[in-house]
Amino acid sequence: MKLFMRLTALVLIAFVVNACEQRVQPFYNPTNVPIPENLSLSSLEEISEAIKQAGVSQKWSMKDIGPGQIEGTYRIRTHKAVVRIDYSAINYSITYVSSTNLLDDGIGIHRNYNSWIRNLETAINARLRSLAGSGNSRAITTDDKAMLEAWKRAEKSGDPLILQDFMDEYGDGPFADLAQKRLNELAHIRAGGVKKFDPTGLWHIAVSYKGGNGNSSWCGSGRTWNFTLDLTRGKISRTVYDSRYGLHVTGENSEDYVYLHFDYPTGGSQWEWTERFKLDRNEKRLSLSAEGGAPSGCTGTLGVYMKKVDTVGSVSSTPAQNGRFDPTGLWRVYATYNSSSGTSASCIQIVKWNFTLDFHRGKISRAAYSGRTALYLNGENSPDFIDLQVNVPDGGTLWKWTERFTLDGPDKFFRAESPSGGGNYGQCHGVIGMRMTKIE
Repeated sequence: MKLFMRLTALVLIAFVVNACEQRVQPFYNPTNVPIPENLSLSSLEEISEAIKQAGVSQKWSMKDIGPGQIEGTYRIRTHKAVVRIDYSAINYSITYVSSTNLLDDGIGIHRNYNSWIRNLETAINARLRSLAGSGNSRAITTDDKAMLEAWKRAEKSGDPLILQDFMDEYGDGPFADLAQKRLNELAHIRAGGVKKFDPTGLWHIAVSYKGGNGNSSWCGSGRTWNFTLDLTRGKISRTVYDSRYGLHVTGENSEDYVYLHFDYPTGGSQWEWTERFKLDRNEKRLSLSAEGGAPSGCTGTLGVYMKKVDTVGSVSSTPAQNGRFDPTGLWRVYATYNSSSGTSASCIQIVKWNFTLDFHRGKISRAAYSGRTALYLNGENSPDFIDLQVNVPDGGTLWKWTERFTLDGPDKFFRAESPSGGGNYGQCHGVIGMRMTKIE
């Protein structure tokens, strides 16, 4: 009887822990979702209207923000998600823009967001199929197919002559607005005094690995790496580690182009970008896949989040004011949790975290992971007020610093305790030691 009760308790605990662990998931961003072929000659207005109707049916607020672009906003209670939908008569993509109270940590987000996006994608596909079956579309001719192929080449080109040739040939067709928009973008880039985005500098990078089906057990189902990359001119080659597993970063940053590649396991050569790699702004989300497997047979996906940290408005150091130390910037954080809950199976015993914290101005909310165990950090950095709180296990609220939190130097050590229990289980308590070192 005792053995049965113990087994039942362990199964229940595993279920609860797994439910908490899965609360934050990698971003789901549908990319290049095909539109029914017989809509290829439809106007952008018809496609836009179908997408907006689909969004409204799922309680999204939808608005046009330019040719081939719609912004969608979803609100429920205190939560908010904003996405951008890029579309043509060939395909569409849904891209995450921002969120409020959805646990966005750069590489993952609350699972509800992914559910909302899947529902939106399903609704859009249904509306487009309905439009395709309405009888308003006509059969595609050989000339139409030639125009479609010409547009596929032109939309991916950075050469204005190719786009202008397309406009000369098909200026009255359904892709004229998108071609003109792209021409305007290229003209702006080449205008006097306007330069292309220069990615040279420091980047904070977060990479998450999600294993595919049928992998060897050593590949693991998920790993994360957080590090700072100095994207200098020239060849780039670096290996970073989570705890023992390496992620190999290679590439080149020249005057004319920039390219990066990520491999896991180290030395893998089968990882491919799901979209053409393009580092054209201060913050990017990208992904790679390895359906055929790296040399060791590990398949899956790599989600990559990159944020430039040495530009105006970023987290780079700012001068101290009135002689006081300014903590704004990047910090390397080393934290260790030691349980004092005895041998309770429902409480983790010891966990270590090693990550980079973006201590920017304003509210701070971050979840750092060691394996699947989260350390939650919440606080604020203003000119007159600095505070930071830590919570572990998930949802803990009773952790207190043993001394007042004061970030007045570039290398600090703090200690937090929860003698009366913090977290979902109510009986888990212990000590968190945290060292913070400013990255200059």
